Amino acid sequence: MSLSRLLNTAWMLSCRRAHTAFLKATRQVQLTQTSLLRQILNRNRDCRFGRRHDFASIQDIDQFRSSVPLAGYSEFEPDIEDICAGKSGILTSEAVRLLEPTSGTTSGRRLIPYTTSLQQQFQRGINVWIADLFSHRPAVRQGRAYWSVTPAIENETTPGGLRIGFAEDTEYLHPIAQKVARRLLAITAKQMLKVDQKQIFYETLRRLIHVRDLSLISVWSPTFLTTMAHRLEVDSERIHHTLRKLDDSRNLLEIVRSNRPLPDKLRAIWPQLAVISCWADGSAAYHIPQLQALFPDIEIQPKGLVSTEAFVSIPLVNCQGSALAIQSHFFEFQPVDGADSSVRLAHELIEGHQYKVIVTTGGGLYRYQTQDVVSIVGSINETPLIQFCGRGDQTIDLVGEKLAEFFVEDAVRNALTESRLRNPRVLLVPDAKRPGYRLFVSCSQLVVPALEIRDAVETRLSDNPYYKHAVQVGQLSPLSITIVEHPGKLVQAYEDQLALSGVRRGDIKPTILVPRQYADRVLKRLLPSGTDN
Repeated sequence: MSLSRLLNTAWMLSCRRAHTAFLKATRQVQLTQTSLLRQILNRNRDCRFGRRHDFASIQDIDQFRSSVPLAGYSEFEPDIEDICAGKSGILTSEAVRLLEPTSGTTSGRRLIPYTTSLQQQFQRGINVWIADLFSHRPAVRQGRAYWSVTPAIENETTPGGLRIGFAEDTEYLHPIAQKVARRLLAITAKQMLKVDQKQIFYETLRRLIHVRDLSLISVWSPTFLTTMAHRLEVDSERIHHTLRKLDDSRNLLEIVRSNRPLPDKLRAIWPQLAVISCWADGSAAYHIPQLQALFPDIEIQPKGLVSTEAFVSIPLVNCQGSALAIQSHFFEFQPVDGADSSVRLAHELIEGHQYKVIVTTGGGLYRYQTQDVVSIVGSINETPLIQFCGRGDQTIDLVGEKLAEFFVEDAVRNALTESRLRNPRVLLVPDAKRPGYRLFVSCSQLVVPALEIRDAVETRLSDNPYYKHAVQVGQLSPLSITIVEHPGKLVQAYEDQLALSGVRRGDIKPTILVPRQYADRVLKRLLPSGTDN
């Protein structure tokens, strides 16, 4: 038995207890969630937030809802600023270990407090995923894994001395699991520590190309992997030069220099690759066909809904959607366009309906509105299976039309399906100067005229009555369309802007609707010189 198989099997076995406990919990959702909320409140009754909202007197969920209002990041920001200043006992009685940065929708980064309890809540979800995947897909246990590794944030601390940012993804794991995972990693965070963001795709490929026993790839965005894979052609001369220096790389050199199609080269380089784990819902769904075309024989498992703030759902083999992580946090759900009074609990959700996710975590976020919109697609025992739809707070409003990201994604997806486009890549970019929107489309084969595509998308967007009215009365210009020849250009135009603002490339979430703060620069990159926009 190889060392990789031995370590992977040991990791799987160590996670089986968590998997068994989760399956038991799926049959008693209400009890599991109630007990978890009581535990969080009791643990934090003496912190400043707990005293402010009288956690000690709360006896049930209804009292919790009456005492603690729904809130977004702005409501927690003053408390988080005190934590950054070095004050303790603010949002949790437990000490804050570090603050993990995440990007805001309309502003700069947000800092999320991490405690040991919050880390344990993440670990519960990860353990269930590992046990389920490794037991159902034994080929994954045969080799090493690549987990998204991007250059770590430099050694940064708050004014009070707290560290900002995990150094690597494995820090979410239990210390023992960390040691096992690091022995199995194809690339470590230390190896990528000083890599320039502009070289991340080439440097990742250069290191991975030698990992012949690669069996699992776990990344966040599918575009990270597709862009990296294409470097095999774009940077072929550099890779040839590197391989020629190594005595044991003759076989690899022959593969890279051959005239085989790129998918055949990738299969020859990584013959043991069994599963790719990545985002596949919401806007990321548009990039899955390109990923599948590059890895046609490899299973792509959609990741659950995981954010910096919360571990919301767990992907399970042979399940549609992902299972709500009912043992990780206390969840509430607000029907899309619903009032505060209509907030539902996990056991009250209705299949086929869409909800905004609200979480209470061990890190000190209480009734926190994540703005993630999910659809209920089924259940495992009593536990909902969910699918990510988009962000409820990612809304563009040029003249009052209020186009939300999840609405735009659904509208564009349906329109392009009707237009029979193959593997399309799409960006909808607001243009405040016109004002109006410009649709950028790139696909492998344009089977219908561009104007027909534009009209199909415009019709779907007009399902929003405010958008339709704004176009009809001339407040908004009709939708414009630009066909972009190279698919990767669309992805790069957007992701480069986020990278410049400090977001790590491996953490960039795919989108169709470009936020206004990036729109002008994206338009400048994509529009031909001299275009009247």
